[in-house]
Amino acid sequence: MSGKVVWHDLNTRDTAKAASFYGELLGWQVRSREMEGKKHDFFYLGEEGLGCLVKQDPKDPMPAHWTAYVQVDDLDAAVKRAQRAGGTAPVPRMAITDKDAFAILVDPLGATIAAYYTSNPLPPGYPKQGPGTFCWEELLTTDPKRMLAFYGEAFGWTHETVQMPIGPYHLLKAGDAQVGGVMQMPPGVLAPHWLSYIAVKDMNGASAKAGKLGAQQHVPPTDIPGIGRFSVHADPQGASFALYTSAAKKA
Repeated sequence: MSGKVVWHDLNTRDTAKAASFYGELLGWQVRSREMEGKKHDFFYLGEEGLGCLVKQDPKDPMPAHWTAYVQVDDLDAAVKRAQRAGGTAPVPRMAITDKDAFAILVDPLGATIAAYYTSNPLPPGYPKQGPGTFCWEELLTTDPKRMLAFYGEAFGWTHETVQMPIGPYHLLKAGDAQVGGVMQMPPGVLAPHWLSYIAVKDMNGASAKAGKLGAQQHVPPTDIPGIGRFSVHADPQGASFALYTSAAKKA
């Protein structure tokens, strides 16, 4: 479905260290495949592909980071809409295969996301949901109203605003499906960014394990009343991610 987040990339300088960390924490495996004559490493949970493990150039000034990919029906049109709305496209189009391509977009306040197009129909129910899979995307930004307009233009997302203990929270929708949220960036956050949430069975246990494996904790396990429980971490190389358990399943 257009507007749905269907993939994630981890850009990091030490791919072996990253593979070990996420493997220990979440049970992910890394498998290599050759595509267009080049080897690529992918994260898997069982037979489900989750994302690509990308080795950063040592000269790349960006810290390690996750990037979420949003499926679009027309990649070039999505890039043009994003640019027209004030964003930039440092990678306006890059082919993966003869049937797949992506673009890297940066919103007007600096948060990065990717647009993805494929001419191959994705399997029904893809990507699967459950422990160890990505379950939510969240934009922390200095101007939520402006960014709701931007992403509405770029991806056709609509939104619904709900009141949370932290203030207004804007639920992003692709059709009737919720795809993520937008919130005011809290004090102490250095720059606007997208944060990917990963579902786990045992929030307290997973959060503690992340720390033992070398992750830095940004937000300790915290309840969202009536919704669930989450924590925010940076992996040993600095890539931020969140862990989440729904209220019905939290430990």
